[in-house]
This record gives sequence, structure tokens and C-alpha cells, in this order.
Amino acid sequence: MKNLLLFLTLLLSITVYSQKKDIKIKDDIVTVDGTAVFKITTVSMGNLTTIYNLQGERLIVFTYQTYNDEAKKSQANPSGAVRFLDVTFLNEAMDKCEIGVDTKKGMVKQVIDNELIDENGKLNDKMIQQFVRIHGTKFSDNKKTSTTIIINN
Repeated sequence: MKNLLLFLTLLLSITVYSQKKDIKIKDDIVTVDGTAVFKITTVSMGNLTTIYNLQGERLIVFTYQTYNDEAKKSQANPSGAVRFLDVTFLNEAMDKCEIGVDTKKGMVKQVIDNELIDENGKLNDKMIQQFVRIHGTKFSDNKKTSTTIIINN
């Protein structure tokens, strides 16, 4: 029994380790296991990040968004700031959703792990539809119902 448990633990750790992808960003080129897959650029003081395929075609635009919510105020977050990324896919349907990731590496990992771009450097519409359904617009929806009150005189 002890040997079986040891074997299963070893097998699980080997399986988990072997599935890990080596993702790197250098000079705006994203590589996975040493193979270039797409380009990522950031402009507008870090508020707008765009993913291009290797042929230069724009595929995905991430826009950094923030709002304040009274319900989110804490000692660590005195303004109640809520930060998220608005994701727009530049496909025919112009699909959109929102994610809570706010680092360049996090954006890249989302694209790769969710297979949003296929091996030909084109958007994978089937995976995009799943991604959009899973993530939705929960941040914008919460913003509409936040406790912030604006008084106009």
C-alpha cells in the first residue's frame, strides 16, 4: 500500500511537471517552449495591450479598467478600487468579456491556456465563445450595482 501511494504521488508529479509550458516574452514576442507564437504590445501608459499574430494582424485587445466600489473598501484597499481587463476579440462577432488578470504575463497565459489562438495564428472562435461565456461581464455588471453615489447640483 505504501509503495502504491509513493508510485501514484511520483506519477502525478511527473504528469503535472511534463504538462507545464515554458512561456517567455522577449522584445514583445511570446514564445511557448521556444517557438514564437504571437506578439504583444502595450501602449497608452500601459492601459491598452494588443496581441498580434506573427504576420502583424491584430487579434485581441485588452483594455485596463478600474472603478471604486464602497463594498470593496478595506484597510488594504482604502479607495475600494476594482481593477479588471476588458477583452475584445477582433473576430467577425467582436466578442467581448472581462477578466481579473492585470499583468502582461497573465494575459499571455490566459490566451495560451485557453487556446484562443490556433496553430495558424488565427483566432479560435470555438474557444473564444467558451472563454466569453465563462468570464462574461461580471465587473461591469457589478459596477452598475456598486454603492457609489454621484450627486449633481
